[in-house]
Amino acid sequence: MKKELTKFVVLKHSRQDETPHYDLMLETDKTALLATFSLELSPEEFTDKRISDYKQIADHDRKFLQYEGSVNDGKGKVEQVDKGKVRVISLSPLKCHIYGKTLRGIIVCKNRHKELAYLL
Repeated sequence: MKKELTKFVVLKHSRQDETPHYDLMLETDKTALLATFSLELSPEEFTDKRISDYKQIADHDRKFLQYEGSVNDGKGKVEQVDKGKVRVISLSPLKCHIYGKTLRGIIVCKNRHKELAYLL
């Protein structure tokens, strides 16, 4: 059975006195929370370098598909840097086909859940 296309977003997450990171949020179905992965690289850096350290973090509310603004009781903020459609093949290990403004290709887990590879 072919998996359906759902939505994804990448948010730049900035906090006071910390290096920003990027949260890749994947809609796995139309009602569930968003599966979320923290990336060290921006979408542009990821497409250029083709590999990024990552970790799966707590699932996030669906509001983040559109939300930009203050988070963590005003200690941080999120800004949308990419969005589009995704076909999630598996979450563990992560494998998906992604169709965004910047990320357009296949993302797969490498090295025992510590790195993601970006394939065209």
